[in-house]
Amino acid sequence: MELLSLPTGTQAEMPLGAPYNLGSLASMLTGVRTNSGQYVTPERAMRSAAVLACIHILCADLASLPLNLFRRTPQGAVLATDHSLYPVLHDSPNPWQTSMELRESMILDVLCFGQSFTEKIIGPSGVERLYPLSAGRVTYVDPISMYLPPDPPLMWRYADPTSGNRVFLSDDLWTVRMLAPGGTINGQSLILLAREAIGLALAAEEQGASLFRQGVQTDLALSTPDALDDPTKKQLRQSFMDRHAGSSNAWMPLLLEGGLTASRIGLTAQESQYIETRQFQLADVARIFRIPDVLLGISQGKSSTYASAEQFFLSYVKYSLGPWCQRIEQSIHRDLLAPSEAAEYFVKHDLDSLTRADLQTRYAAHAAGITAGFLT
Repeated sequence: MELLSLPTGTQAEMPLGAPYNLGSLASMLTGVRTNSGQYVTPERAMRSAAVLACIHILCADLASLPLNLFRRTPQGAVLATDHSLYPVLHDSPNPWQTSMELRESMILDVLCFGQSFTEKIIGPSGVERLYPLSAGRVTYVDPISMYLPPDPPLMWRYADPTSGNRVFLSDDLWTVRMLAPGGTINGQSLILLAREAIGLALAAEEQGASLFRQGVQTDLALSTPDALDDPTKKQLRQSFMDRHAGSSNAWMPLLLEGGLTASRIGLTAQESQYIETRQFQLADVARIFRIPDVLLGISQGKSSTYASAEQFFLSYVKYSLGPWCQRIEQSIHRDLLAPSEAAEYFVKHDLDSLTRADLQTRYAAHAAGITAGFLT
């Protein structure tokens, strides 16, 4: 890959996946302030248990699916194990990663930044190695500012912390993107688009942590009919905090003497509908990522039977994993196969591997196929 020199004075672009104008360097570093008061970035969003669970489910499930390269023949599709791309996609794309590790990081970048970038190393037989690039360090280079001829190739600048800036052409990269508006090539981050819902989930978790840090029962007021001097007030407050503050002392009996009375001026978690808010935000985040509630352990008062859970899983495979598989497979067909190979080869995820644990269903399917004559 030949490195290109950029003209001086070229304006730096904003990070990919941002569905808004970041405006300043401070906003780029701290994130965008939501109406809940939380600053949301991809890194901060994953501190939410619901967001982390959804991202982990999608990354692990998609990356664990076998990814096979097939060749079309008159007798049907057969595994193209003799092609140089087969071991790269199925086994190991580079000396330090497995296929699952590469695809896991790729899907994580797509969710966090709207798209992922993987550098291709091309040899005499085709693509021989793949190296991931951090999408957070990649910006699109406007071809108009480069004074290139009409219909120029796409160009990307990668800010490498060790080797400095590098510029890649679209032919050098395997790119996967999502939610790119019409007429643009930049994908949009699902996390940043849903920043208000995620910010509310972060705020709810922060509220819960504050409640437990103060001993669950918050804002107690101690009163007495007698006048107290400042040292006595300080000593009384400190002794009360030492005895009752903190989650380890929650629900301890409250002993008052000397005419002291206690009154609560705060709200308990139940009175502030904290539990209901947490449950709603869990379901809201699950809807954003299209994850069934049963996978996150959200019951919401509904009892799930084995039959209904099975339908949830089938729906998850069809409506959540299916579009992701299609997105990845089509990007491989576009970026990793030569134009002369596109008609002969294709890539497919093995979704049937998800049903291997259901032995009864597998054997019933085999029996039906043998009876019908299309299996032996």
